[in-house]
Amino acid sequence: MTREIHLLLICCLLALGPSLVTAQGRQVHGLVNDASAQPISGARIELAGAFEAARSGTDGRFVLRARAGDRVRVRRLGFLPVEFQLPDHGLNAQDPIRVIMQTAPEQLAGVFIPAGHGTPMGMSASRGTIRQVPPLGEPDVFRVLPFVPGVSQPNDLLGRVHLTGASGDETLLTLDGHPVQAPAHLTGVVGAINVPSIDRVEVFAHHVPATTMSRAGGTIALTTRELADRFSGDVSLTLLSASATATEPDFLGGTGVLLSARRAYLREVMELVAPDRARGEPALTPSFQDGLVRLTNRIGDVVT
Repeated sequence: MTREIHLLLICCLLALGPSLVTAQGRQVHGLVNDASAQPISGARIELAGAFEAARSGTDGRFVLRARAGDRVRVRRLGFLPVEFQLPDHGLNAQDPIRVIMQTAPEQLAGVFIPAGHGTPMGMSASRGTIRQVPPLGEPDVFRVLPFVPGVSQPNDLLGRVHLTGASGDETLLTLDGHPVQAPAHLTGVVGAINVPSIDRVEVFAHHVPATTMSRAGGTIALTTRELADRFSGDVSLTLLSASATATEPDFLGGTGVLLSARRAYLREVMELVAPDRARGEPALTPSFQDGLVRLTNRIGDVVT
């Protein structure tokens, strides 16, 4: 009885063998080439809607288990993808499927990296950065510089700075490339540079460009505000003074102008609060004023 069952199972397997092979698919040999008949290695060959996949070898050949009528996708970086359908009949495992892939050259656009205002071993601070530093009475360019490495101050009261250990006269201060002789009011307590009129301040302590004037200690270069496309204004009111800054790109027939003025008002406040004391000791009341005018035309800049 057992022998008869074994024979029956063998007959069933022999009868269902072709159907099982067809259901599971058969090994399909293929070859992936480019347009010049050169083999393509590393191409991924996969069946649509199935987990079956293979990769081509160095000779471009691959082996994939597939069935008649399956859709095959071939992909490779640098080539256009190829998709085709296996024939419904006549699928011969001995006859390899040839896949021709066309190159897909990619033209990379140029990458432009704009250079900043700073230079190697140099530091730069913008107008916005200066205004964010807690001021002593009002925002001051020279109160920001001690945050830069290599810059120091004699004490917390005086805004005078020393660059890399050099004395005050060994550091050059420039405004748009022009030397500035007296950059502070009240013997160095308050900077004479109105912050709204400044675009940036650069410190060159160890590396000074050949086109920049310098001294033994280095250079502190102030650059005034750039002219916008249209009129712009800035009004500032602090504990010590009031200031106004305006820029006009088209003034007097194509000449751009930058106007900036600042004036201390503590003396006026003292006269209102304590008029007798203000008149009796006027020297003890801090007072200062400064202004900046820059004209820009086709010839160049004129700074006053």
